Amino acid sequence: MAVVSLAACSNNYDEYDNSYILDNKETMTLTSSETSMKLVENTPADEPVVTFTWTPAREMPEEYLVTYVTMLDLKVNQFGTSTVIRNVEDDGVFSRSFTTAQLQSYITNLWGQPVSEDVTLSFKVIAKWSGGDKFIMPESRTVDVDVRPYRPVVFDADVVYISGSAKTGISRQIVTKTLENDYVYAIVSNLKEGGLTIPVSYEGLTQYISPQGDGTFQDGVTLPAKMLGENEDGTAPDGISWQIPSSGDYRIVIDMLDKTVTIYSPENKFNEPFTVTWQPNSNASLTPITTVVTNLWLRGATAGWAKYGKDLKLTQSLADPQVLVYKGDPINNGDGRTSFSIISKYVYDGNGDGSEEEYNANNAYQFAPARIDSDGDGIQDKGSDYTQNLALGTWMPMSGGTDIRGNYFKCNKGTNFIVFDLRNMRIRFETK
Repeated sequence: MAVVSLAACSNNYDEYDNSYILDNKETMTLTSSETSMKLVENTPADEPVVTFTWTPAREMPEEYLVTYVTMLDLKVNQFGTSTVIRNVEDDGVFSRSFTTAQLQSYITNLWGQPVSEDVTLSFKVIAKWSGGDKFIMPESRTVDVDVRPYRPVVFDADVVYISGSAKTGISRQIVTKTLENDYVYAIVSNLKEGGLTIPVSYEGLTQYISPQGDGTFQDGVTLPAKMLGENEDGTAPDGISWQIPSSGDYRIVIDMLDKTVTIYSPENKFNEPFTVTWQPNSNASLTPITTVVTNLWLRGATAGWAKYGKDLKLTQSLADPQVLVYKGDPINNGDGRTSFSIISKYVYDGNGDGSEEEYNANNAYQFAPARIDSDGDGIQDKGSDYTQNLALGTWMPMSGGTDIRGNYFKCNKGTNFIVFDLRNMRIRFETK
């Protein structure tokens, strides 16, 4: 019987020709022009500072077409779907270069890394075949490079104000730093038609964050700014006003790092908080619930598996109503697994039969990790339960839904600061 069984296995094996997988050795190699580097501000915009070069993958019969896919990401992100820089290369291209401006933007803006620390980037190239009648195992190579971003010159201020003829109420109002970004100041203030000025006090001197253009109002457009000092007689210089067209509550966002100002009118949809329509347990037969998300409840091990979760008492950012911030005691508990629910409990007649039922944090729409795309095909890895270790201090992608209650972030000890960017479906954990 054993002999017959082995013979049967052998016949089945021969029916599927694996020769291309077994007999073709991988030939692709990958190198980086740098293994460690420091970025320098004001490097020419079109000057590459690192180049990744690879050799062709193994030769295949002409009916097979090979495609090279390249990916760049923080090493700790493991080429996550929402964080990876992905390119499908043109035929005959065997290199990919990046400039200082690109790397600086990826590191500080996309991945949220500080400018004072080295980061390790991973670059991957994948060769994939199509067109033949047999599956060909892709070739994949990865190389790492350590990068130190530069610390750019920023606007300096001890105190930031708004003032001018557009200001209602008190003539000068202090603008505070946002919790989530030390370089960004923001305020929602009642204004009227007129000129808005942004004076700053720094080391006893007064300067003005002023438009580089004529200050014409552009709703929700991020505009470049410049710093102008007072005249010798102590009066304000010309050209310092940002024009406000009509009365209402305006959101003003000042980025001292990027040297920009963004002003949102009362009618701008950017001012709307995150809203989601959902059904408990993804039950399509229940009446949908619409929730405006201004707070979240911790659930999982960090909440002691309490069905109502734990109130995080989040603060809504003044720079963006869809950014929520937790600052408090460390949240880690148990084995650290956690996700975030949009409700603690909800009682309603979801079946329409006159009988109310209670739903809790476990049944609700929640935020949990997004699965990774390990092979670069644009499709997240599958699995009903997924636990992702944290990469502290970096933006991590997250998913939202009522069908991901088995997915968790695994919190580090001491995690006491969390930024939820619901607009961009990403999250950042820190210890402060």
